Amino acid sequence: MFSDFFGGSNINSNNYDKGRNEQDIIIILEDTILIIECKSNNFTKIVDDASNIEEKLRNTFNSTIQYGANQCMRAEKYIIGNDPAKYYDSNKKRERNKILEISKGNEKKILKIVVLLNDYLNLAESSNQFLEDKTKEVWVVNIFALEKILWNLGSISKFIEYASYRCSNIQTIEAVSSDELVQFEYFISPTFNNFIPQNDKFIAVRAGNNFANWASEYEWIKDCKEFNYWINYQIAKGNCSKKQIEKDFNIKIIEP
Repeated sequence: MFSDFFGGSNINSNNYDKGRNEQDIIIILEDTILIIECKSNNFTKIVDDASNIEEKLRNTFNSTIQYGANQCMRAEKYIIGNDPAKYYDSNKKRERNKILEISKGNEKKILKIVVLLNDYLNLAESSNQFLEDKTKEVWVVNIFALEKILWNLGSISKFIEYASYRCSNIQTIEAVSSDELVQFEYFISPTFNNFIPQNDKFIAVRAGNNFANWASEYEWIKDCKEFNYWINYQIAKGNCSKKQIEKDFNIKIIEP
């Protein structure tokens, strides 16, 4: 997904620093570095067991989201503190090869992102309320919301602008449903540039679920592409004819 958006030559995955610490993805752009950590642990199993649920939620949060944020902070410190900052393809000193070298990292904007496999019971959008102070400038987002955001923005510069906002630890704008898609719609709306309350002004914005309606177009386009792929596959395999599909689904297939 990142390769399609940023270009494969800018993507560096499975990176190990000289201390043998791994960083999942590092994206190098002209004046910006994206440090990305991916987590896939599941919170839903905790809900099935009602005993000590708050403690279990906190422990799982710390071992996944908080730990991912800590890894991003560690990578930022390494890049800023080493010139050049060298990364390798293995954590074994005798077998590793250098795959990435970052020079003058302290002169670039560094954005830190934790990407989750699910929304962690809606904790993703509001994670900065629970993160330790030293990691509150880390953006936590689930991969499905991120996919839609990349599709909507379409350009790297616009993504950097949005990611910079989400890494700014502004806690006065929140989604009623803790949905990242709502946060994004508020960001691209005309209101955003005119009203961004600062954290110490005792003013807050709570955006409703209707702010996520923009994503329905993405789902419709995605469904159409999948349906079109299925049609072409069935015809190519000889499982059915074009005329039969048009009749069964009451559609008209237009040749490209």
